[in-house]
Amino acid sequence: MSSKFKKAWDLIKRGQIKTLLKKAYIFFRSRLYHLRAWFEDCRYGGRSINKPIPSKHKEMGAHPSQSTDYRCLDKIFKSCPLEKGEILADIGCGEGRVLTYLYSRGHRGKLIGIELDEDVAATAKKRTKKCKNVEVHCINVLEASEILCEVGAVYLFNPFNRAVMTEFVSVIEKSCKSRVDLYYCNDVYRDVIDGRKNWTIRCRDVIRRPGVRPATFTVYRYLP
Repeated sequence: MSSKFKKAWDLIKRGQIKTLLKKAYIFFRSRLYHLRAWFEDCRYGGRSINKPIPSKHKEMGAHPSQSTDYRCLDKIFKSCPLEKGEILADIGCGEGRVLTYLYSRGHRGKLIGIELDEDVAATAKKRTKKCKNVEVHCINVLEASEILCEVGAVYLFNPFNRAVMTEFVSVIEKSCKSRVDLYYCNDVYRDVIDGRKNWTIRCRDVIRRPGVRPATFTVYRYLP
């Protein structure tokens, strides 16, 4: 008898049917999500990209590369949809999940991936080669002012530490001459922006997923 079956049988014997049903609900919702993630990833790359990739640039403040949960993307871009034709830059784009997600949802404004890791960027380029409005750059975002000056939206999933986040916000302020929306998922360093001059909060919410800790996000607007 497997350990999971034993635990379920123990709950039944103790009369905790509601607890058992709740655990079963969480289990099946989780399995359904992983099936969806596998299917959507494989549409472009032929494999799942759920697993985090350790950073080769820790000394530069980079965090491991990790694909945003599709449920988070659904919530974020439903709360604050992109404008038609808007140019978006995904900072720390990893293997390109956000780029292919937006492309598959019909967004045809330019989608720009910025990735520090050469190997990861190469994978993202390969996965998005059929997406005509997507381009991926292997570059340090702190040196990408020429790219950032043309965007109307920026997405990031906590790709670097507090020091780099602070510098990155300054780069946006120096580079962008018109309105920019910053989609910040897993907004660990949101205090870097909260209360900062010319920045306002469009949306802040919590994403709750069965069996997974809640994720928070904030969508900011910068008006120079």
